[in-house]
Parts: sequence; C-alpha cells; structure tokens
Amino acid sequence: KSDDELVTKTPIAFRSPGFGSPISYNPKVLESPRLSSGTKTPRLTIREIICYGLGEVGTYLPGLIFSLFFNPFLLETVGLSPFEAGSILVGASIVDGISDPIIGHISDKTTSRFGRRRPYLLYFTIPFVFFYCLSFVIPDFILTSGVLLTIYYFVVVILYTICHATVSVPYTAMTPDLTNDYDERTKLTTARQISALVSGILASFFQATMISVIDNEKISFPFCAVCLGVVMVI
Repeated sequence: KSDDELVTKTPIAFRSPGFGSPISYNPKVLESPRLSSGTKTPRLTIREIICYGLGEVGTYLPGLIFSLFFNPFLLETVGLSPFEAGSILVGASIVDGISDPIIGHISDKTTSRFGRRRPYLLYFTIPFVFFYCLSFVIPDFILTSGVLLTIYYFVVVILYTICHATVSVPYTAMTPDLTNDYDERTKLTTARQISALVSGILASFFQATMISVIDNEKISFPFCAVCLGVVMVI
C-alpha cells in the first residue's frame, strides 16, 4: 500500500496519559481544510480579533444577569414561592443541557451563503433579546394567579434559553472555523474572555445601581433588561 493509503486508512493508536487503554484516532476525520494541519489559514487582523471578542458581550451578559438577579426578581418582586421559582430555573437548566448539543449538531450540518454559523446570529438575536426582556416584565393581567405567573415565566424562560443556545453555541463554535492556528485561536478566546470580564463588571454595577436608584422594581428590572437588550443587539 502507498503511504497515502496508510495515512487515511490505518488508525493511529496512542495511549492517553493516566489511562490504560489506547485511543484510536483516524486522520481521515479531519475533513475540513480549515482543521487540517496541512492547510494554513490567513492570520487574523487585530480588528477581526477584537470584533469577534466583542460578540461575547451579547451572549455572556444575559446569563450573568440571570444568575445574579433573576431568582431574587422572581421571589421578591414577582412574589413567587421558592418552589415555583426553583422549578422555573431547574426546567431552564434541563432544556439548556438538551438544546446545546442539538443546536451544535444542527449548526455543524448547516450550509448557506452566510456560512454555517452566522445565520443563527442573524436570525435569532432579535428573538433572543425579546424573550430576555420579557423575562423581567411582570404581566399585570395575571398578577392575581400564582399558577398563571409560574406558567408565564416558565414558558418565557424556556424560549429565552433555547434562543440563547441558538445564538451562543454557533458563536462559540466559530473559533475553530476562523483559523486553524493554535496561537490565533488563543487570541480569539482571550478576546472573548476579556470582553466577558469587563462587560460583566459594568453590567452588574449598572443593574445594581438602577435597582437602587429607581424605587419601583417593576420598572427598574424591565428598564435594565431593555438597556442590556440594546447592547446585545449591537
């Protein structure tokens, strides 16, 4: 057999450190030229790295604000019981764990003139922001029923969670699509993490300040959600 046949047809077995059984690896799985070690992608510009990193603001901030403020919002402002609020958050976590791999698989198989990741960012950002803002709105027409309030927030948060995954998973998966260079990927990831850190501090400070300044929490939470939504879209 030729050397090419041996490379593509013969699995390579190597032993993982700390584990007894060898791992089989076939180089033929590297079907994408961007992921192939033999193909060198162009180096990214500073502008491209910064612009990609800034995209993390739109996907990271909603999750951060939810983790810090949504549970107190449900308990203290809406008036749900701990069981009702906990059920909403647990349901959202379960849906998130299921939807992430499904959306990742779908985006991997997507083909369009915009690529396989960008259509999700283009088409689902607005629904993502819309359901995020609805999560911090108290519907007056069902305030008298705790059951209806629980159902309302459960449905809205589930839809928000699905839209969040539909935007964040393809966005994160763009990193290896942009370059196959290890150092370039490190720069992209670093830009994302810096954007998340800085924007997270500013957004948390802004939200806490607005809640304390605006005396009515039924107004302050939706106001902050809309402001953050504008940032997410930009």
